[in-house]
Amino acid sequence: MTVKSGLWQAYQDAFAEFSRKSRRLQSLATQSNPDPEALFDASQEVDQAHKAYNRERDALVQEFLPWWPGSASVYAAQSHPRCGAAF
Repeated sequence: MTVKSGLWQAYQDAFAEFSRKSRRLQSLATQSNPDPEALFDASQEVDQAHKAYNRERDALVQEFLPWWPGSASVYAAQSHPRCGAAF
């Protein structure tokens, strides 16, 4: 497995987990008498899954777009004709 395919798989797994946790929270929230503690716990799980998804997304972007903010070559991007205006 290459680094890029490993990052892609981690990204997909993180997205799937975030999606699963979000659906669970939505399901709990639509119950006629939801348990407040279960809602709180589920919302915490969604928050953690979202943070994990963001980390994996950022790692994937940095691998494919090494000039992306946070990468070692971010300053080289400032002269890039397509992204320079974004900085």
